Amino acid sequence: GLRAWDPDFRSRSLYLTARHVEGGTVDARAALADAEGRCEPLPGSIECLHTLADLQDLAGEHRAALATLATASALDPTNVDTLLKTGIAHAGLREWDAAESSFLAAQRLRPSAPEPAENLEQLRVLRGR
Repeated sequence: GLRAWDPDFRSRSLYLTARHVEGGTVDARAALADAEGRCEPLPGSIECLHTLADLQDLAGEHRAALATLATASALDPTNVDTLLKTGIAHAGLREWDAAESSFLAAQRLRPSAPEPAENLEQLRVLRGR
């Protein structure tokens, strides 16, 4: 009943793994090692790429997350979630200007959404502004 052969199942299990890592019940590095190749059967899935980037960020692999998000951005350059996640990865590398640029781009695309403004505020606190 699990349909482990289905590529979408791999993406969904990756999502669940990332949420367990966020909750502290699964080690991020071990989960990332297990995630290798999970998005390959779904080459056009931005959702899978976002989840993989989340896991990479949680494991401290911010450069890998940026590479994954660059692939997502090539598929949909105006995806606000990709821009937000890109900003988060840049912030993880302490690349403040790049993070701010990503958050501002997300805010321009979705001005009524709270997430870009919240991320900008958190970034300003991190920068001591």
